[in-house]
Amino acid sequence: MKEKLWIYYMYLSDHMWEDESSPPFGLYLPKPYKEEISTQMEAWDEIINFLPSQGFNAVLVDVGDGIQYETHPEISAPNAWSKDLMKKKLDEMRALGLTPLPKLNFSAGHDTWTKQYRRRISTPEYYQFCEDVIGEVSELFGTPELFHLGMDEEDPNNQKYLECMLVRNEELWWHDVNFLFKCCEKNGTRPWVWSDYYWAHPDQFTKRMSKSVMQSNWFYFLMTDEEKCDSSYWLPSFKTFRALEELGYDQIPTPSTWANGNCTRQTVAHCQKVIAPEHLRGFMTAAWYKTTMDDIYFLKHDAHRLKMAKDIYYPGE
Repeated sequence: MKEKLWIYYMYLSDHMWEDESSPPFGLYLPKPYKEEISTQMEAWDEIINFLPSQGFNAVLVDVGDGIQYETHPEISAPNAWSKDLMKKKLDEMRALGLTPLPKLNFSAGHDTWTKQYRRRISTPEYYQFCEDVIGEVSELFGTPELFHLGMDEEDPNNQKYLECMLVRNEELWWHDVNFLFKCCEKNGTRPWVWSDYYWAHPDQFTKRMSKSVMQSNWFYFLMTDEEKCDSSYWLPSFKTFRALEELGYDQIPTPSTWANGNCTRQTVAHCQKVIAPEHLRGFMTAAWYKTTMDDIYFLKHDAHRLKMAKDIYYPGE
């Protein structure tokens, strides 16, 4: 059995949610979208150097438009990192015992990074774009074991502030996600997705989701007992860990301190109980804060919470 992955999620690009016309989130706050990525090198380096002390052995990098693409330079952010710089940073991770893994989110609710291609979804031009950037990022990361494709929250509620809502219905969603899976497999890497499609479409998911695809069900709230969480809204999320195990999927459960600091410990404990060791590939934590010095406390706190859970439920691993 492979060593478990203890994964830290971090932004290179933060162009996943808002677009150019998104309003400010509140009074006296600036508009959330800007052309440049927010990542600061000082914060990036501080977090990466902190992670080994917290027991991490892998980092999921949300690449987005944060590198200078050769295949599609038109989407790269103005301050995108050169590929030489990115390679250097990936090598620094490896020297610390951290395996770098890539993420490009192709959900229609999280694809601001794709620039003009987000208005061309499911066209021949779009499919070529997807194939090109998956291939380029796979090569940059050295044919990684896993490639995260996102595919979460493609629904109107998560696009209510965008100037254009776009949601693929069942047949088109499955056509496109299977195309993305094939792009990963063509490049020798295993596709990986968020599992929240199951929450609303359990029958379709059960019939059509390949067992070859790694699953990350995410849960950010509180568990109140063995059969429920603190909100009926999040109950499908809570139940999905057990459901995916019963269906035989490999999983990397993902908690976060974004909404509640106790979520991480509860999620690790619950998943250790309901997921068979052969299907539990590891755990990932996601702070959902930008890689900046302003947010360094939140980034470190999120990492430390997974370390605390790891020390309790997987001591010595």
